Amino acid sequence: MAACPKCGGTGVLQCHRCKGTGKVEESNNEALINPGLGVEQHPVRCPSCHGVGTEACSRCDGSGEVHV
Repeated sequence: MAACPKCGGTGVLQCHRCKGTGKVEESNNEALINPGLGVEQHPVRCPSCHGVGTEACSRCDGSGEVHV
């Protein structure tokens, strides 16, 4: 076994959706119904990483190790 080259042996990678912040901007749908209101955005918990900011590495499945 060796350290996973993709995650450096940590088993996790920065979330691709929130870029590690744990939050994403969500737009209100009211602007679609009434264009005169403009778009309002507010931060919400990232649905991909559940607010953690990291995801399990896809190469090693979160173990941090790969077979050599």
